Amino acid sequence: AYRPNGYSDAGVDSDLVTAVAAFADSHPEISITRAYTTVTPIISNYDSSMEMLYEGAFLAVVVVFAFLRNWRATILSAVALPLSIIPTFLVMYFLGYSLNMVSLLSLSLVVGILVDDAIVEIENIARHLRMGKKPYDAAMEAAAEIGMAVIATTFTLVAVFLPTAFMSGIPGLIFRQFGITASV
Repeated sequence: AYRPNGYSDAGVDSDLVTAVAAFADSHPEISITRAYTTVTPIISNYDSSMEMLYEGAFLAVVVVFAFLRNWRATILSAVALPLSIIPTFLVMYFLGYSLNMVSLLSLSLVVGILVDDAIVEIENIARHLRMGKKPYDAAMEAAAEIGMAVIATTFTLVAVFLPTAFMSGIPGLIFRQFGITASV
């Protein structure tokens, strides 16, 4: 049974190039020329999406530092980004999802919201620290004040995006990965 490399267009293209090269080596009398491929724009879109994710993460860290002027808060928000994406990648791996335009779109969308939530929490903790509270007390009181609002925002997003994973027909096939990835 043939199993393409990762079930992605780029994986199938890579396997196809390898198979065609092996065929061409065993049949030198035949000349094979690639006329057209749709994989090049896919890889280009993937590369630009990843670049935008990196730029967005970098700009988020710069904005946090510019407004809070606190290295500790900046490092916390910078660490929050990969720590939230890693479990999503694990779930995607176990569900057999690939990193494609749909999953990158959902990650880009949700990472912005994650950064927003992290900034709100960190700013509230910084406010409590400026009031002279100990770091632990400031974190606990700040989380108690707005923690439920942040959790409610997160569950609202899950309630909006998760139903797209259960749509029927062709749109359901396309948006299943979007809804689950965004929700996780």
